[in-house]
Amino acid sequence: MSRIPDYVWHHIVGINIIGEIHRFYDDGGSKKDIPHYVPSKRGFKLGIPPLLSPYPLFGLNSVKDFTKSIYVVEGQKCQQAMETLGLQCVTSILGASSAERSDWSPLAQAKRVILMPDNDEAGERYARDVYRILCTLDAKHLIKIKLFKFGGQNND
Repeated sequence: MSRIPDYVWHHIVGINIIGEIHRFYDDGGSKKDIPHYVPSKRGFKLGIPPLLSPYPLFGLNSVKDFTKSIYVVEGQKCQQAMETLGLQCVTSILGASSAERSDWSPLAQAKRVILMPDNDEAGERYARDVYRILCTLDAKHLIKIKLFKFGGQNND
């Protein structure tokens, strides 16, 4: 894809940008998120280097206080919306089917983790996957919130 992405999210760890997620919509409204994590002279190019596995959580830089609630949502767009509201919020990269490819260990020290999945089948699977992973980390006080369906495929 050589056209300009509809969205670009910078993945920040600490104070460093470690990569970008480029989102494109086709003419039919379907979305495609493409990871760009390979450093290049002009930023980042397509791909994810093997050294980055498991993937750091997207939005972990928004977590400043592990004694306050940390929200887990599905997708970068939702994470950034929650962060704009002043909430500590993270997500995994590469979609609802990729929870197991991320490093959730930082959330083991969280006092409260609130799962807010998209209100669809993929969101339910994602919440179950994240819940299962967090349980293996002995995370405390897991809460899942059921969201209302607002209609339309691209309401994330």
